[in-house]
Amino acid sequence: MSKTNRRNFIGYATAASAALGFPAIVRGQNLNSRLQHACIGTSGKGQDDWKRLMSHEKIDLVAGCDVDTSHMRAFKAQMPNARLYQDWRELLEKEGSKIDSVNVSVPDHMHTIIAVNALRRGKHVYCQKPLCRGLNEAKLLHDEARKAGVVTEIGAQVTGDGGDRAAVAWLKAGVLGPIENVYMFLNVHGIFRLPRCEVPTGEDPIPATLDWEKWLGTAPVRNYKKGIYHPGHWRKWRDFGSSTMGDNGFHLMSATWLGMELPGDLAPISVYGESDPEWMKFDAPRRRQIWPVGNHVTWKFPGVKASGGKPFTMEWCDGIPEENPPAGFLPPPLAVEIAQKLRMKSTPVIGKMIKGRDGWMMLSHGSMPVVLMNDGSRPKAPKIPRGPGHYHDFINHCLNGSRGALDFVARGTAMQDALLLGNAAQLVPGKELVWDAQKRVIANSDEATQILYPKYRDGWTLEGLA
Repeated sequence: MSKTNRRNFIGYATAASAALGFPAIVRGQNLNSRLQHACIGTSGKGQDDWKRLMSHEKIDLVAGCDVDTSHMRAFKAQMPNARLYQDWRELLEKEGSKIDSVNVSVPDHMHTIIAVNALRRGKHVYCQKPLCRGLNEAKLLHDEARKAGVVTEIGAQVTGDGGDRAAVAWLKAGVLGPIENVYMFLNVHGIFRLPRCEVPTGEDPIPATLDWEKWLGTAPVRNYKKGIYHPGHWRKWRDFGSSTMGDNGFHLMSATWLGMELPGDLAPISVYGESDPEWMKFDAPRRRQIWPVGNHVTWKFPGVKASGGKPFTMEWCDGIPEENPPAGFLPPPLAVEIAQKLRMKSTPVIGKMIKGRDGWMMLSHGSMPVVLMNDGSRPKAPKIPRGPGHYHDFINHCLNGSRGALDFVARGTAMQDALLLGNAAQLVPGKELVWDAQKRVIANSDEATQILYPKYRDGWTLEGLA
């Protein structure tokens, strides 16, 4: 019998784990010890991510990458021995045998190409939400994660918070009875939503620290304009961001998806959208550039166990009250009524409300859920053990080979599909879009289907992307 060395053993274990559908345990330099991790994107949300990751006692941040070298100063100050890169491709090439995992914390349009390349090198991947901008990207991420057999997680931090974990427990307990409707709403100014904007003209000098070509990556070429795209305002642009709903949808949808134990292959029957009336007045070239700032989207889902086998709906309401958006863009009147019955000071401006046959749940973003039964009673909240938190949870899964709450295979890409369909509905408003899950196209709208399959520009390719 031939001897099995450490490298061969890990190869066999990885292959076996992938075949069985479980995440593999992979290691860089320090087997059975500490996670060797690389950060791709080190400023903004990227900085928040690496700071939270480094608080775990069993992780070493050994490498960092940012297309703007000025954004790596804080990272370098905290990790003076970390190796620095301006090109994520060079990082994966040179660090491939030295790292176990990466986080992808860059603008949305670059998530998929980076994450897939990391998966193909057998690395655990933590990717910020939304995962991607196209249905072809979502499928490729799902397939590559399954093939790699590693740990994957979407950056929906609220899944580790007490409020969302309690909501999941309530739903799993079936206290509300069969679920009939889910309402998600975001009705505030600030970082959670996108302002209306003008399409800029002209160009500005590119900072010496920024590689603009690499920042654009897979997106169409455009001139650099100071303060418009980089560093903080890329979300409002369709070529780079994913709309207010795309950005926040995972936060507001995840507790429902997890609590109802919706399967990873669940697909909507149809989706219908209404969009910001001001956006609708813009000419086609401007609409092509920017996202609407308010929307009302409704998904129809087939019956599942948690809905008593009957179809149920999810709705997204997104508008600013003082701007007088259409009524459907704000929380439904029932939300106001239920908030009053729950003796809440006001209707939450960010949150979700779930209607079951027997009662209601209201969950303000970042708070604990409150439940009201139809008979006026307030049932006792379930006890939940204290969790390690979202970021530490990811690291623990990497170290022990277990699966995360929103991994790419079990649930994450199914949720992403639904949110992408919602994006198509807000861009082709006023028409019920019928989803063909087998062909992965909108059966009654070629325009909507084209939106869901954005193209990479010349020079940027990803093998296997349909």
